[in-house]
Amino acid sequence: MLLAGYLFAKSSERWHRWLLRHRHFGPYIHAFKSKSGLTSTQKLRIGLSFTVTIAISAYFAPILAVRCLLGGLWLFWVVFLLRMRTAAPT
Repeated sequence: MLLAGYLFAKSSERWHRWLLRHRHFGPYIHAFKSKSGLTSTQKLRIGLSFTVTIAISAYFAPILAVRCLLGGLWLFWVVFLLRMRTAAPT
């Protein structure tokens, strides 16, 4: 989602505005851009969705090296997410 926001900002101003105004995605992107931090609930949702996505990908990966790469990617993003500032719920 954050990568999509970044890429849309570089390629299409229309899609970037749509993403920022989206009721589900907008708050995450605004919190990340303003460096105000994500709430605990937002962090949990991001972590769970990323974990499920990586787990499904690893399950279907035919090569052990790809599974290890996915595990490393998962670990990197979990540490990144945990190190982000936690904002107070609004």
